[in-house]
Amino acid sequence: MTTEFQIRKLTFHQFRFCYWIIILLFPFISHSQISILPVAPACQGQTIQLSAIVTGVYGTESYSFEQFPYSPESYNGGTAVIMTDDDVFPDDNIGLEIGFPFCFLNSSVEHFWIGSNGWISFLPVQPTAWQPSTLPNPDAPKCAIFAPWQDWNPEVGPQAAEGYIFYRSEGVAPDRKLIVIWKDCPLYNCEDSTGQFQIVIHETSNVIDNHITRKPYCDWNSNIATQGIQNALGTAPVYIAFGRNQNSWQVYPGQEESTHFVPSGITWHQGTPTGPVVGAGDKIFVTATVTTTYWAVLAACDNTGNYQDSVNVIINPLPVPTFTSGDSVVCENDTKTYTTESGGNYYQWEFTGGTFVAGGDTNQNWITIQWTGTLGNSVSINYRSFEGCEALNPAVLNVTVSPFDFPVINSSANEYCAETEVTFSTQSGKTNYTWEYLSSGAVLISGGTTTDNTIVLKWSGSGLKTISVNYTDPGGCIGDPPSTKSVTIKAVPVLAGPFSKTICSGENTAINLVSNPAGADFAWNLPPPGCSPNIVLCPTGSSTGTSINDVISINDYNQGLVDYHITPLLNGCSPVNPETFSVAVNPIPSVTFDPASSTAICSGTPAAINFLSPVPGTIFNWSVPSLPPGITMINTSGTGNVLETILNSSTAPVTVVFNVTPLANNCSPANPSTYPVIVNPIPSVTFDPTSTTVLCSGLPAVIHFLPSVAGTIFNWSVPSLPTGISMTNTSGTGNVNEIIVNTTNAPVTVVFDVTPVANNCSPANPATYSLAVNPIPSVTFDPASTTAVCSGTEASILFLSPVAGTVFNWSVPFLPPGISMTNTSGTGNVLETILNSTVAPVTVGLLF
Repeated sequence: MTTEFQIRKLTFHQFRFCYWIIILLFPFISHSQISILPVAPACQGQTIQLSAIVTGVYGTESYSFEQFPYSPESYNGGTAVIMTDDDVFPDDNIGLEIGFPFCFLNSSVEHFWIGSNGWISFLPVQPTAWQPSTLPNPDAPKCAIFAPWQDWNPEVGPQAAEGYIFYRSEGVAPDRKLIVIWKDCPLYNCEDSTGQFQIVIHETSNVIDNHITRKPYCDWNSNIATQGIQNALGTAPVYIAFGRNQNSWQVYPGQEESTHFVPSGITWHQGTPTGPVVGAGDKIFVTATVTTTYWAVLAACDNTGNYQDSVNVIINPLPVPTFTSGDSVVCENDTKTYTTESGGNYYQWEFTGGTFVAGGDTNQNWITIQWTGTLGNSVSINYRSFEGCEALNPAVLNVTVSPFDFPVINSSANEYCAETEVTFSTQSGKTNYTWEYLSSGAVLISGGTTTDNTIVLKWSGSGLKTISVNYTDPGGCIGDPPSTKSVTIKAVPVLAGPFSKTICSGENTAINLVSNPAGADFAWNLPPPGCSPNIVLCPTGSSTGTSINDVISINDYNQGLVDYHITPLLNGCSPVNPETFSVAVNPIPSVTFDPASSTAICSGTPAAINFLSPVPGTIFNWSVPSLPPGITMINTSGTGNVLETILNSSTAPVTVVFNVTPLANNCSPANPSTYPVIVNPIPSVTFDPTSTTVLCSGLPAVIHFLPSVAGTIFNWSVPSLPTGISMTNTSGTGNVNEIIVNTTNAPVTVVFDVTPVANNCSPANPATYSLAVNPIPSVTFDPASTTAVCSGTEASILFLSPVAGTVFNWSVPFLPPGISMTNTSGTGNVLETILNSTVAPVTVGLLF
């Protein structure tokens, strides 16, 4: 809706209150509209928000205070106002021009006056007012904006002559604004503290901005200041920044702030546009009991017209909840169901003195309650109608609960071991006892009938076991539900297998005890006899724990036996009879060596070592952990008796040490036994190079032997004498020094067998030494030989020998007197001329 109107300016004599001022200087057209947002149907008595949206110029009957991000106008520029302390400018009835029509508290104004103490007014002749007061106050400046009102002193300080207060109008219609500035203005009596702030009023929107850059603290006048708006009468309503109505406050750098005073000229009426006023502003809240029409009226500035819109608010009636079923008299602990009307929603169930059982959801029109108390019991219901309306008060049903002597189940304890008979009892003097226990796996021992207030049960299994009982009391009430009692049946632990163990003599029993169920502690003892006679020290007494660590030894080579009686204990429970745990103790086998075993052998022959043990079935593991230099053997370890060929490649006896570990029933001594075997080398023989190799018959044969092994003895023999050979000894020990005679006419070879013996060891075959024995040749003279010759003739002497190849060497060792010859010796036959210078025959003797 639109309205066009013109306003004429009144004379100053009509200018008494700011809400009377009507500006006629500038004709203008207002094109404002108002519309109310739609409102959903409401419930009777519900508070409803009504909202109106205005386009165009707002009226200014009221203001809302809003803060927004700090964004001041420029502090530079404008007309300086030179003022003294506690001053108003200008000091006339005309004022300063705003530069555009401004609607203030629904009055159109065009002129303003500046108070040095931080305010502007749209009325002339206002008090200088250095003392901030609480608004509203008719003695304070009226029709004014305070931002902030404090005792400022613009006549002191370095800028007093140039001015601290400025104003300017700027912008283009319809968005012009007036800016009034206090820039670095000193505070009275705190001249070193200066403030800086702005008042900005806007054309069209009629919004008032207040930018505070700095408002310091000043002890003078308790630092009080006021920030807000006051009307022309100094009466309500006023619009004040929160906590700033003659309060002590300050704004420092870093706390800069900007605020709006946002106008609203909307009034709300009930029924008609002129009906009763129910609120003001663009948003109000109303409460209606019947369907009602509301009008929002936007007044133009100076009441020159208005704009309006309406909304019809539909009001739905509230439901009236009732109980459609449910008992109001019950027995204590009874469980009852209560219902109300169906077809509603958001059901709200509440109760006192009972315990919730079922139902009661917001979508359920029923609830089930167990009545556990006897005083102050009630149940109430409220819900919403199909239209979403809820009754102001719920329906309440008071419930009378008859007291009931609830069964109490007693037992001597709350925990028992399995297989223990447990007695439960409840109150006597009742009827129709009902005991329940079968679901918990109990065995009935006695009692438990409809006339018994006791019952005796026994459980074999463990866990939480529950029994219940109910009865009818003399008043006819029955427990609902039955009373229950739970007891914990603890498992009786048993020793988990195995139940025996075998150890070796001298070992720790190291028995780790495990129970079923797990977690038991154990006690044990050894009742007589406990141990077999061959146990060195039988454990005595009793012990507890989770492991048995006894070191047990036997004194012979028979198996020993120890029987422990072990009782597990878990949570105070243990079996009636202990479990027997048997420990078999096997002897540690020893080893002895068969006297027939090898102690010394010759290289290349087997070492035979036979082992003996007093423990039957002993297995012997042997090894030669380290072979001495020169010793080789195929196997250096084995099981059973030893029969190993050992080679000694050295020239001296070497001891080979065997480690022997007997093993019987997985038991063996800590250290092996040792058995040494001497391995003698096989001696060899070499012949002294000076030994005789060729011998003339009848001369001694000298043969010297050289040993390879110290202490070697040489045995020699001539196992077969060739024909024609004779010698005194054909065998002997040591070197050979024997005369050999060859009676033949030819050389004969004599062969010696030589066997070296060292440490009773000798090679398999003897060494041989061959000796050539030559015969002694003889000489005979050929019968044709000269026996007598004449001096100066040749003597021809021819030699003969039975030994083939005989060489004849001859000589004339002595020439008789008168005898001469060219050669007196030679080889072969003699053919020599002999001269005899004597007168008698001379005999010449020859040696050959």
